[in-house]
Amino acid sequence: MPTSLISLAYPLILSSPSRYGSDDGDGDDGRLGDRRDIFTSHSTQLFDSARRYVQHFDRDGQILNLDSAITNYETGLRLRPYASFRTSFIHRELAKLYKRRFDWGDQTRDLHKAITNYEAAKRSSPSEFHDTVDSSELADLYGLCISREDRIYISDLDKAIMTMKAEMERLQKLDDRKPDYLFKLAHLHEQRFDRRDEILDVDQAIANQKAGLELLPDDSPQKPYQFFVLARLYEERFDKDESHGKSISGRNPAYIENAIISQKAGLELLPNDSAQKPNQLFELARMYERCLDGGDIRRRDTSDLNNAIANQKAGLELLPGDSPEKPDQFFVLAWLYEERYDKDESNSRSTSGRNSADLQNAIANQKAGLELLSNDSAQKPNQLLELARLYKRCSDGGDIRRRDNFGLDNAIAILTTGIELLPADSPEKSAQFFLLARLYEERFDKDESHGRSISRRNPADLEYAIANQKVGLELLPNDSSHKPNQLFELARLYKRCLDGNDIRHQDTSSLNHAIANQKAGLELLPDNSPQKPNHFFVLVRLYEERFDKDESNGRSNRWSIMWGRNTTDLQSAIANQKAGLELLPDDSAQRPGQLFELVRLYKRSSDAGDIRHWYNSSLDNAIANQKTGIELLPADSPERPDQLFFLARLYEERFGKDQSNGWSILRRNPADLENAIANQKAGIKLLSNDSAQKPDQLLELARLYERRLGDDHSWRRLGGPCHTPNLDNAIANRKAGLELLSDFDPQKLTQVSQLAHLYERRSSCKSPSHQLQDIKDVISNHKVALKLLPHGDPMKLNHLSELVRLRARLNELNDEVKQSLLRDL
Repeated sequence: MPTSLISLAYPLILSSPSRYGSDDGDGDDGRLGDRRDIFTSHSTQLFDSARRYVQHFDRDGQILNLDSAITNYETGLRLRPYASFRTSFIHRELAKLYKRRFDWGDQTRDLHKAITNYEAAKRSSPSEFHDTVDSSELADLYGLCISREDRIYISDLDKAIMTMKAEMERLQKLDDRKPDYLFKLAHLHEQRFDRRDEILDVDQAIANQKAGLELLPDDSPQKPYQFFVLARLYEERFDKDESHGKSISGRNPAYIENAIISQKAGLELLPNDSAQKPNQLFELARMYERCLDGGDIRRRDTSDLNNAIANQKAGLELLPGDSPEKPDQFFVLAWLYEERYDKDESNSRSTSGRNSADLQNAIANQKAGLELLSNDSAQKPNQLLELARLYKRCSDGGDIRRRDNFGLDNAIAILTTGIELLPADSPEKSAQFFLLARLYEERFDKDESHGRSISRRNPADLEYAIANQKVGLELLPNDSSHKPNQLFELARLYKRCLDGNDIRHQDTSSLNHAIANQKAGLELLPDNSPQKPNHFFVLVRLYEERFDKDESNGRSNRWSIMWGRNTTDLQSAIANQKAGLELLPDDSAQRPGQLFELVRLYKRSSDAGDIRHWYNSSLDNAIANQKTGIELLPADSPERPDQLFFLARLYEERFGKDQSNGWSILRRNPADLENAIANQKAGIKLLSNDSAQKPDQLLELARLYERRLGDDHSWRRLGGPCHTPNLDNAIANRKAGLELLSDFDPQKLTQVSQLAHLYERRSSCKSPSHQLQDIKDVISNHKVALKLLPHGDPMKLNHLSELVRLRARLNELNDEVKQSLLRDL
């Protein structure tokens, strides 16, 4: 009967128990034996037909032949309702066919069918399984099943590992298959490590890989490859320590060192003409570089980098000239040279002491890699940008003198080329324009650092910087988080353009652009940005500088009262300073300093502009903010005394405004002068006795008391010229200040003369009996003045004539006192 007819008849045979007998044992034994013989005969024919189909498939590769073979094997197995050695063998053959169909069609279900049949072979004849089925084949199928992305089961790995271990126990020690089994078992443990991330699996993989290498003959062609696998496993074990949060110094360096040893052992066994050798040398170079980054090897030791560079160079020499990976390996070598150059820098060596040859070698290898890249390579723009960065570093340090712009010139040229090669819609194009702007600015600074005058610097570089910054900004969308900061950068460049180049100072166009870009950046910056207050303060400086430009240019303006300045800029500066202060938290360490800045601006607004002098609103605001700033300063702040002294000046100035605005002297507010004195005294109390400021501040306090004396018309409100407490305090503070002044201080002579004047003024307010001591003090101060004057100074005659006059006055007072005593008697 033809095989195809048997296959068709098989369902009918099974569905007709009345003809062939039943499965429950009814009927005589003869009929049952006949039925078994029929099934055995039919299954044998099916198996023979299946083998012929396999032969046809081997010859012509038609998948239909393989499908027919599988169908016939499966049909024949259904005709054998009992286990036998033959059944176990057919299951194994069927598993192999499913594996072949998986290799042809890459269908996961075929892989699972192959595993099912191998397991069925084991069940059908357990005692003879090891003689008929190779457990390593089953383990390989489990491994393939695991690697399939559509179905990954840890249970498959467990089964594969258990199967391989069972087979390992069966094998003899000197069995030739044992090394391969050990390598497969190591691979399975590595796969399970990738899934479960359990360190025990990678340890088991290392142990099995080492055991397999020990059994492998030295002349085995796979021994180098297995050494490379062991190196990879050691590196994974090293990474495991790192991934568990251990510090770099806490990682076990033995693992990475063993990885290097295994990699070197594999390389020694590879012939020089091996196609693998270059890549494995690159791997060894990478491992040496890792050994430097982490482990117990100190960063000052560059021996590992030396080895990495040597192996990378060796790999490049063996790599064919037309190898597509050669450019990348040149770029890696450039990076290694740069890292060794950085090691010199990180070892606290001086800039000139670094080995610039490494940086030059980095540039040379970067250029070599670029020469191998085609112009349309997607890598070329980025690698050109990298070369530009290396040239920039070459300009910053090394043995190239700062006066030589060779590095910067090349960096600018190469970066420009790299930008031209970038696609128009490249997201990194704007960032590269900003970098180019920085390079142009740096070259502009080089001119300044070379001792050239500001007018001799090359302004084109700064103008190119501005142009590239603007192009980069045009490429940035408005909602980009980078846009505000880059607008601030453009504002800063415009500000620099005004400070120094060939643009005249009376032209404020650059400041106008700086202000416009700073404002635009502030509008885009979120209100909750922590940097927003500082950018408001920058805008303040720009407005104030533009206000100063008007003053320095001497422009006339019919809307202004003093010097033709545009006071709108000063008002805008005040408004932005207040806006920045509103965004600062109350506990900010910046707040006191910025309040003092606002005070200074209000003070300037009071001094000049279109604000009339009789209107004290600016001084009022200045005083209020100065007081707030002082309250926020810590009690032990070293700047507290200075701020108190400045507050005293503000109070005095407001007191003076009343007088200078034509008010009646009697209507001046004495509280301002009293507040000035109080704050001056508070500041002096905070100064130590050895402070260099103390003498001057004591003399300043004496001056305030003298102002309080007023003149002949102010006695009703200020105490008058003979108000003894004011004179006493003025004299006391001037004496204290003089005691702290050095004899060589140029102002001491003036202060001595002033003190003499105060004593004489107080003497005129007393009766003759009380004038004697003051006149004596006047005489004493004139004597001190004579000692301070150099020999031959014409001022000495004046002091001598004053002494003659004072002695005559003293004699008169003595006579008056005597006559007064006689009258009393």
